[in-house]
Amino acid sequence: MKERLGWIDFGRALAIFLVVVFHVAYQFTRDENLRIVGFLGVSLFFIISGFMLSTKYPKLRSFDLKWFFKRYVKVASIYYLAIIAIVILFANQSYQQGIYDILLHFLFLNWLDPSTQYTLISPSWFLIPLMALYLAYPYLNKLIRKSEWFVVVAFIITIIYGIQENSPLTSFSLLFFLAQFCFGMASAQGIGKIMIIGPLLMAIYNPLLAIPYIVFWIIYLSKIPPIGSITLISKHTIEIFLFHEAIMNVCIGKWNVYGLEMPYSLLITISCFLVATLIASRLQKLVITIL
Repeated sequence: MKERLGWIDFGRALAIFLVVVFHVAYQFTRDENLRIVGFLGVSLFFIISGFMLSTKYPKLRSFDLKWFFKRYVKVASIYYLAIIAIVILFANQSYQQGIYDILLHFLFLNWLDPSTQYTLISPSWFLIPLMALYLAYPYLNKLIRKSEWFVVVAFIITIIYGIQENSPLTSFSLLFFLAQFCFGMASAQGIGKIMIIGPLLMAIYNPLLAIPYIVFWIIYLSKIPPIGSITLISKHTIEIFLFHEAIMNVCIGKWNVYGLEMPYSLLITISCFLVATLIASRLQKLVITIL
């Protein structure tokens, strides 16, 4: 798609706003009830990801290594740079397990060890089910285009998995976000009745978990035109997602860069964020050119 969709940009910007608001508010209140705010933001990300992949790659129905590698580079390029920056700037303020911790994050395997699941960049847990769904996309696309009712099956799977989970609003498993992702794909394909049946099942299970779908409907129907500042945020949601925790921790005095005062630590952190974003962008363009 050459033209940007303003409503998609707005949806992404809203999603990252909700995630940041949750982390800041939770840092000060420790109120578990706020987790629904973060869940709403993350769910919007998965719905929009499914929508955009189904819009851009409607014919991809079998695994394509070149395609997946491009998706991997888009995420890993900024993720690895963010990890390196956090390790250099904040050392043992952000992790305790040394090279073992770093290696597991680089391999997207930190979910295997409870002691490393939320270290370094705690919000990065979101990338694990995202990468898993990237891998699964061609097969999900094939199933949905073969029978639209697979989306209902996806909702049932997510509901059953959610019942078994200890934490109802976060999970490293793609099954927990399968409904959101497939709902986004179905929306791109214009499967109208599924846009009602799936969320209705979720509402019966837990009304709060149906909120992301309702919000997506509203944004989808609004057809908001592109807005400069919103588009800018939308283009860098992953970068904001990975760096906002460090910026927040520096601002509240929880972290510092080698003992420096907050203003200097903040300036260095933001500078690293901007440099990492620039380098990652160049790497992504290089890979696209080569492939």
